Amino acid sequence: MNSKVTKINSVGFMDGSGDTVVKYEKNGEIEEIKAKTVLVTASLGVLKAGTIDFVPTMPEWKQEVINEMHLGGDE
Repeated sequence: MNSKVTKINSVGFMDGSGDTVVKYEKNGEIEEIKAKTVLVTASLGVLKAGTIDFVPTMPEWKQEVINEMHLGGDE
């Protein structure tokens, strides 16, 4: 809560070697947690801006769909 997620690395989860690692900034400090499951509920604006570094990167077709979506009033 009151934190900015900067990176979600799910390589360990995907290859079976470990957990997903989520890096975030809270009160100016960079912290990280490990989790077996991560649910991302970021706003469309955050996803379009690319402020969260997804590792591995999001498939190109998904990013294209996100980029083509419009925010309220954007056309």
